[in-house]
Amino acid sequence: MNPDDGAGKSADSPAPDRPDFAASGGSSRRLRIAVLSRNFDSTGGGAERYAVAVAQRLAQQHEIHVFTQHAGGVVPGVTVHRVPLPLRRPRWINQLYFATVTWWRTRRGFDIVHSHENTWHGQVQTAHVLPVKHNVFHGKTGLAYAAAVVKVITSPRLLVYLALERLRYRARPDSRVIATSIPLGDALVRAYPALQGRMEIIAPGIDKAPGRCDAATQRAARHRLGLPEDGVGLLLVGNDFKKKGLPTLLRTLVDSPQIDWLAVVGHSRQLPQMQAMAAALGLAGRVYFLGTCKDMEPVYRAADLLVHPTLEDSYAMVVLEAMACGVPVVVSGPQYCGIAAHLRHGVNAWVLDDPHSEVALGFAVKTLVQDATLRHSLAANGHVFAQRAQWTGVAQAHAALFARIAPPHRARWLVLSHAFNMDGRAASQTITDKMPHLAAAGIELVVLSGVLGRRDTTYEHHLVWPLGPAGIRFELRHVLRKHLHRPWLYRLVMLVLSAPLLPFMFIEKLFWRIESSWSWWITAYALGRWLIYRRRFDLIYSTGGAYAAHIAGAALQRATGVPWMAEVHDPMVVPGVTPSTPQQLKQVQVEALICAQADVAIWFTEQALAS
Repeated sequence: MNPDDGAGKSADSPAPDRPDFAASGGSSRRLRIAVLSRNFDSTGGGAERYAVAVAQRLAQQHEIHVFTQHAGGVVPGVTVHRVPLPLRRPRWINQLYFATVTWWRTRRGFDIVHSHENTWHGQVQTAHVLPVKHNVFHGKTGLAYAAAVVKVITSPRLLVYLALERLRYRARPDSRVIATSIPLGDALVRAYPALQGRMEIIAPGIDKAPGRCDAATQRAARHRLGLPEDGVGLLLVGNDFKKKGLPTLLRTLVDSPQIDWLAVVGHSRQLPQMQAMAAALGLAGRVYFLGTCKDMEPVYRAADLLVHPTLEDSYAMVVLEAMACGVPVVVSGPQYCGIAAHLRHGVNAWVLDDPHSEVALGFAVKTLVQDATLRHSLAANGHVFAQRAQWTGVAQAHAALFARIAPPHRARWLVLSHAFNMDGRAASQTITDKMPHLAAAGIELVVLSGVLGRRDTTYEHHLVWPLGPAGIRFELRHVLRKHLHRPWLYRLVMLVLSAPLLPFMFIEKLFWRIESSWSWWITAYALGRWLIYRRRFDLIYSTGGAYAAHIAGAALQRATGVPWMAEVHDPMVVPGVTPSTPQQLKQVQVEALICAQADVAIWFTEQALAS
């Protein structure tokens, strides 16, 4: 019943703002998605920012569970499950451990498992880096190839990585692989031809594209970062300084007096080596190592030009972020940097054919510093490019992919019935007779019942003992009678097992003078909560016998948000009788709970509903 208008709810009218628990599915249905990411932290590298940004936006429409060894902060709408980190080194052992644990914890209960890691499970695998097989064997023949084989055979690390990778990219018709750039996708297909036809290109995105700031804002940003407020400033961002091309850029600065300073952002073990190199080249006063910057927007505002002569980048989100802030960029070509395949040289970026070449890099920097028209044109067109690359669109592309490959939805109901499968009980018959028809409608049924009925072999069935001593003794009595047919043996065993319960029964009856099965709701709730944690349920259905089932249903609905349907066999409040005993008052409380909280409430007759 609806307490607001007094009208009864019907089973075909779900409560507003609740998910529909019909047996049919659809492309717009809410999916339960597991995301695997060892470092779920937006302050990490590009792969980490990608995982966080997509999960955060998918959580607005879907149920997202992240399995991680490190989470950088709370992401609204995302449930984080911590995976232990027993040892950091060697990394390949931790990778194998993470893959094993997440496989075990996500092997059931999810519509989609989305892995950002080198794991063998998951319908969707997002690749952020070149495959190990490509790095080890690509372009090698003859003796070089043989040497690579020997290197693999003698390296447990490579053997594990290659084995995981082979399983990750094996041929599976129900799986897809996402590459973050066109060159990365091409490299994956070359290494693993079975990916042909199962590859999706979904490039990273940005939160916003504020465009170029004015001169005053730029000076303020430089002051905040401790950089010279005047002059021409370059920016390089990355955690692997050598791979990002910093040595080449430093040598270029020696012959580029028109460049006043270079800011380097990132946390790298190569910092002392690069500081020494800058000093040896006479650049100590022109190069500023800023370390890790959590807020990158002031960094981009401070720069006149982003230089990214990377030697290997599957995409390079830093380039996209700089373009979003209206900063012109110099970037390595597609064979070195994934985003370059999406850019046009001289239109929205300066694309380097050879990032190793100091001459080519120096020419690019000098040209852009001296040619203000070209510099502004690249910045404007780059900003337009970045505006089209929003994280919202990236998440929508993921959602569309998930909807295509998610298995057809089959509704799953959690049935709470204390008297289930108890022959001769009307409360049992009303639910057991319904079960075949519900199953025929395509509904998967999971039953929690008391221990007095027989275990069902057709449906998933959990027999649950009550928690209170009076309930334990009551059900123990009936269980023993079924198994001990000699009266003297039954009485002896019952006496031995009941004796420890008697003091607690006395205390219970002092405070709870109600039916002994009341405490069944506590254990039913605990097991039901665990089942709902492991798997998605569309409906909680309480019925049959002890009202403890309805109390458990209400508690589970409050804790999990799963809709609750309560079926009342007999009126709990008898018309014309004023409730006075503790049992009657409890029945009033339970029936009021059903009327006020249940999404659907069913009585068997109009007279029962009216009462």
